[in-house]
Amino acid sequence: MPIKFDLSREWTCPSWETVLTLAERLGGASPWGNSRWGDLRRCPFLYWWKHVRRMTEKDPSEALEIGGLYHEARARYYQTYLRHEDELPGDELDRACVEAGHEIIERASEVTPYVSSMARKLFESWLVKYGPGMPLDDRDKVYDVECLLEVDSPFPYSARIDAWLMTDYGPVIMEIKTAARRDGRLITSYGMDPQFIGHAYLWRKTMQKKWGPLHGYYIDLATKTDPVGVTREAIEVSNKQIVQWEKSMQHWNLLRHQFEVTKSWPKNYGYQCRFCSLFRYCASGNSDPTGWVRRAK
Repeated sequence: MPIKFDLSREWTCPSWETVLTLAERLGGASPWGNSRWGDLRRCPFLYWWKHVRRMTEKDPSEALEIGGLYHEARARYYQTYLRHEDELPGDELDRACVEAGHEIIERASEVTPYVSSMARKLFESWLVKYGPGMPLDDRDKVYDVECLLEVDSPFPYSARIDAWLMTDYGPVIMEIKTAARRDGRLITSYGMDPQFIGHAYLWRKTMQKKWGPLHGYYIDLATKTDPVGVTREAIEVSNKQIVQWEKSMQHWNLLRHQFEVTKSWPKNYGYQCRFCSLFRYCASGNSDPTGWVRRAK
């Protein structure tokens, strides 16, 4: 019987990342990335809670766990090729790439079998279309994976690029994403996603002088359907979007400085509060931190 995705099940398992050493993980959040800035935009108090007080949710999100492990498998697949393309014969290199992705998934099954099984399904479905021997195999075009880009001014901003490729027309960023399903609303939303606009901004600031202007931006999308859907969505990040985003970021950076100086982090009360991960704490008058723990420095 094929394994199906159960998107409604309650999440109680430990994170797959517990099988890694601190220095082993290839992906993960960057110091001043979109997630951090997104917390500030959603609610300054949430930002303070997570990034000043250093609190984190005790129970990981199932969707993020599956996506994170799948990302890691993909990163190891490409990294193995980049490290050994000049050393190993073709067939041996192909096996090494696939085994590198499977190895972390199998190791994660020791602590979280469900997440491992879902990530394996995504990875194997992707290999059918883009793996060794397939017409769309793109390993020879990939220049780097989990590449950290960062700037300090006019505001601190950073990102880990899942992968970037050099095509016949110029460099292309490829961002790996998972979703419950593919629909028009999802694809349209990518064009306004601040994460992707930020990537294009960082490319312009840190990579363009050496590698040339960014030619394109791909979303490598795997949907948790049965069967799994694997597509590449080309999105446009225009210069106007980058300019407007930069102005917005300068505004939020000024607000961040103001909150830090005054040591006042206001709550952004509104309808969206009921969907916030910190709702229980705020609704209790800041007295019930159940589900949160402090991160180690």
